[in-house]
Amino acid sequence: MKTFKDNMGQQWSIALTLQRVRAIRERIGIDLFHPTQYQYLISSLTERLTYLFLVCEEQAKEASISADQFEERLYGDGYADQASIALLAETENFFQKLGQTAMAILARKQIESIKAGQERLLELIDCGEFERHLDEGTEAVLSMIPEPTKPQSSNGSGSPNSPQSPE
Repeated sequence: MKTFKDNMGQQWSIALTLQRVRAIRERIGIDLFHPTQYQYLISSLTERLTYLFLVCEEQAKEASISADQFEERLYGDGYADQASIALLAETENFFQKLGQTAMAILARKQIESIKAGQERLLELIDCGEFERHLDEGTEAVLSMIPEPTKPQSSNGSGSPNSPQSPE
């Protein structure tokens, strides 16, 4: 079982069982054992948070916390990332218990990716390079978009401002 804290300081416990995984599959259609669906889950923050809420739903009900309130409690300084890492760590443990080594490795690699991304972004922000890289990326994307071509004016083009052609 893994845990994480939300922005209100409440601790949440994550425990996956076959029964819970089946119940969540029935509700949202994501099968943890289907590699493509699992890859979709681990690569999408919104899907992870949906799945996470369903894993924690009983705790949320006991605390009278709705799905929207739960997600709002993950706003702020890395809370959603920490909750995601806890969910992924629990899926890694779950798969290991079931002998699903490849799926456990996928979870571990996603955790490493999230942590590396967090560290790199913080480094870029701390040294003041983040905005420069963002501006350079924006310029690179804009340079790939062609400038609109201006229509050439000619008589009888059908434009309301052009003189009519003689009939």
